[in-house]
Amino acid sequence: MSIGCRIHITRPLKCEDLCSDVEEVFLMSQNKRQEAGFSLLGMLIAVGIVAVLAAIAVPKFHSAVAKANTAKIQADLSTIETAMGVYALEKGVFPTSGDLTALDDYIVDAKNLKPPTGQCLVNGELTTLSDNAAYSIGKTGDGEEMRALCDGKTLSAFGERKSTGSGNQS
Repeated sequence: MSIGCRIHITRPLKCEDLCSDVEEVFLMSQNKRQEAGFSLLGMLIAVGIVAVLAAIAVPKFHSAVAKANTAKIQADLSTIETAMGVYALEKGVFPTSGDLTALDDYIVDAKNLKPPTGQCLVNGELTTLSDNAAYSIGKTGDGEEMRALCDGKTLSAFGERKSTGSGNQS
């Protein structure tokens, strides 16, 4: 192994001095080589920690996105139902069209109101809305009044499952 260095000689050299200087330079270069970089064990530990954090964070992120989508759908359906109520007060009858065009005077840019894409909570279950999901106005059963719908479901269907209170009371 050769070590590239310049030696400026100002005094007569003794072999012992030169050998000790060369040995010292060699040991310093060995120490630098051992300290440079990361150890494999250190890297494995760091990767393991990142993997555990990712395993915890990703499901929480998806859950937060689903809750945000659900909140937007609930807010939009509530807005549509409020607009339907104002429409009924002014005109004496609920709007009958399936889309939101009848509510253009009551909702800003009603024709472009769309539900978010991705997952949301329907009756407490994580559900993916269909790609062509849209807000509409309609009845969910015979004799019911007109309601705001998202993908055929009313406002009460979106969100956490409501407790039914079916416990026995004596």
